[in-house]
Amino acid sequence: MTLKMILRSGIALGALALGEAAFAQAVETTQ
Repeated sequence: MTLKMILRSGIALGALALGEAAFAQAVETTQ
């Protein structure tokens, strides 16, 4: 694996975690 690929997958994972957290917070506020 090249450094660029590792960085790209790390950014994708981070964005996924951020989106999941934002979604969970949105669900909490609607209830």
